[in-house]
Amino acid sequence: MPQSVLLKNARLIDGIADQPQVGMSILVTGERISKVQRGEISVPPDVQIIDVGGKTILPGLIDTHVHSTLMDRESLPLFLAAGVTSARDVRELRKITTVYRGGKAYDPQELLATVPTQVSH
Repeated sequence: MPQSVLLKNARLIDGIADQPQVGMSILVTGERISKVQRGEISVPPDVQIIDVGGKTILPGLIDTHVHSTLMDRESLPLFLAAGVTSARDVRELRKITTVYRGGKAYDPQELLATVPTQVSH
């Protein structure tokens, strides 16, 4: 069974609400967020609980202007340190370069996925 971690007392910016949400709990099971709610989440005694003391948690950022031909593997931890978990390679508009997945950094050439070239409004 995957390890679970409960982050409690968080200030959450989720990209959906128009304001940060305070007093939030986030349950992470394995590599997935399994539950988010205001206040306490009941968990089994083997779950690690971390009180984040009101610190802000937000989704990974996407850098939409990256030149992967100018980067090497040593550059990838710098993205993570800045909160960037995905990056769009400007070499080709239909590709997105992911630099972090499942706790492991990858060469930008290894993880390419198609994305829409037009956005409807």
